[in-house]
Amino acid sequence: MKPKLQTVSLLVAAIALSVACPARAYYQLIDLGTLGGSLSYAYSINDSGQIVGSSGGRACLFDPTGQGNNIDLNTLIDPSSGWTLIHAYSINNNGWVVGWGINPVGETHAYLLTPEPATLLLLGLGAVMARKYRK
Repeated sequence: MKPKLQTVSLLVAAIALSVACPARAYYQLIDLGTLGGSLSYAYSINDSGQIVGSSGGRACLFDPTGQGNNIDLNTLIDPSSGWTLIHAYSINNNGWVVGWGINPVGETHAYLLTPEPATLLLLGLGAVMARKYRK
């Protein structure tokens, strides 16, 4: 009895897939830490490796090396603005951050942070250091 062509084709395809695709893919896990306390959430990463999220009820820029040099985004805005940034949900390749926080009248609103030139320099240096530590 001859095997059916479909059965042979399926067997060949299964063998090819098992050779081409390893059964498991492993990733390096980096604990990004917190701003203090026991909770943190990372929500977005850009092409420079900048990671944003929240920690302890504060919007956060995480140190991608896991060395704990995390930055509370509230320290990067004018304290007299009256805002408290709670979550940072996304960061684009220009360093613009969106999230939500509490505005000066106590309402929960979305925000957009756009870096000023001095802040861009700091974020750029952070990205260079992150790449250095990854290698």
